Amino acid sequence: MRRLITLLDDIRGIAAIEYGLGLALVAIVSITAWGATGSQGAAEPPPAHRAA
Repeated sequence: MRRLITLLDDIRGIAAIEYGLGLALVAIVSITAWGATGSQGAAEPPPAHRAA
C-alpha cells in the first residue's frame, strides 16, 4: 500500500511539472505572437518630444 501511495505522489509531481512547463510554453508563444503582430501592424507614431 505504501508503494502505491509513493507512486501516486511521484505521478502527481511529474504532472505538476509538466503542467508548469505547459504554462511556460503557452506564455512564451503568446508573448512571441503578440510581439510579431505588434511589429507587423501599423507604424508606431514618433515619440512626443520629436514630433514637433
